Amino acid sequence: MKGDLQYFAGMTSFTDFMNEYVYFQRGVYEQTLNLNQSQRQAILNDLNSILNSEKRFYTYKFIDRNCTTMVVDILNKNLSEKINTNIKDSQKTNRKILYDCITPLFYANLGINIVFGVKTDAQFDHIYLPLQFLEGINLSKNNGKKLCDKTKILNKQSYAQAEVSLWDNKYLYFIFFIAIAIFNKSIIRNFYFVLMGCLGIFLIWVGWYSNHSELQPNFNIALFNPLYFFLVYFNEKNNRNFALKTIYLIVICLLFYTFLMLNKVHLLMFLPIILTNVLLLYRAFLKTKKSARITPAL
Repeated sequence: MKGDLQYFAGMTSFTDFMNEYVYFQRGVYEQTLNLNQSQRQAILNDLNSILNSEKRFYTYKFIDRNCTTMVVDILNKNLSEKINTNIKDSQKTNRKILYDCITPLFYANLGINIVFGVKTDAQFDHIYLPLQFLEGINLSKNNGKKLCDKTKILNKQSYAQAEVSLWDNKYLYFIFFIAIAIFNKSIIRNFYFVLMGCLGIFLIWVGWYSNHSELQPNFNIALFNPLYFFLVYFNEKNNRNFALKTIYLIVICLLFYTFLMLNKVHLLMFLPIILTNVLLLYRAFLKTKKSARITPAL
């Protein structure tokens, strides 16, 4: 989360590598590259230089610098033409690409889209995922020839581990917000508002604390709004005037946020939160207005 995690390059035998990937049921694809002898030697020299120096360490960045981008950089340095980035993902935003990758893991997808900020809404501009790299190699050329003639599957990926579990699914998620909406109790409403405020504080803290540029700025703060803390406080203190003003401010933030979300891939995922916020704010508004009209008997 801090963004200073040090990754490093290592070396192992191909047999050990395959045994690990077969055990975890991960896909392995083989692409034989059409390189001349000088290019092969140059790549080998680069790899040896990295493995035998401090260059084997690098600060991991989710999109900008990872185990895929590091290999892409080595090939781009030594090929006659850079790896082709005109892949199927090139018309998508980074958020859409990542969203599609982890769709079966609902809560992981939800959490990632909560914490990710504006940068992930930018258009794809470089290869950073393994399957993007595979596709880019198949589209690329070197010395006027295709860089790779064919791709061979050495181990087929198993999707058994991606089955929907009893709790990790959108249905339980929807049930939670339906239950919040049905039970019209002040204690439940205040619990929900405090939860929203806590998430807002968390997002502000992460944006300040982390070096990951993908987390900042994050407009989800307008949805998970720290102002909910003030709303609960003013209601508990019977300060109706400030409670109403806080409701108005939160509604303005929600309108702004909903407008930003209209063209985002995760709109439907966040829609239950938006609608629940609107409903509970409306109930809080009605209760506050009703209390404000009551005058003490003389």
